[in-house]
Amino acid sequence: MTVHLLAWASQRREQLKEDWANGSFAGVFETEMLVRNAGATGAASALKDLIDIQHEDLMEQDNGK
Repeated sequence: MTVHLLAWASQRREQLKEDWANGSFAGVFETEMLVRNAGATGAASALKDLIDIQHEDLMEQDNGK
């Protein structure tokens, strides 16, 4: 499961980058574009955190740290 989750997260993050490069987050209005870009960068950041998580990070949470 973990390997599949990390592969999915990596693929999804790369897709967000491609979408950005292709102008998918452009908007008619500046505010619309800012909101779309903020959402995409937030999602990419969360995916990066998931991809970078280490086993030790999970164990610290399990041990109540």
